[in-house]
Amino acid sequence: GTLSAALEARTQGIPAMAISIVSEENADFVAAADFSENFVREYNWNKLPRHTVLNVNVPAIPRDKIRGISCTRPGGLIKRRWFEKKVNEWGEEEFWMQKEILHDSHEE
Repeated sequence: GTLSAALEARTQGIPAMAISIVSEENADFVAAADFSENFVREYNWNKLPRHTVLNVNVPAIPRDKIRGISCTRPGGLIKRRWFEKKVNEWGEEEFWMQKEILHDSHEE
């Protein structure tokens, strides 16, 4: 869903952000929306490197109880995937998934 769209943007070199609320049960969506709006306005987007995704998880608590943010750095690969159409030995079309690794944060 939300994070998948941001990850897809990353494969295109577009900095992206996914915002989710931690709990849907009795969640204060107004507080989460207010926090998210302020975060988006105040963040320095010009310093965000290409191929970056911010995954923001807003806690389901009143806005005045949110004390700040904590940042972590997930590991993993950035891959580009596509399908190539091939014709097999019986003349039937097949689609083979191909991939290219664009960045491997484990190498750093």
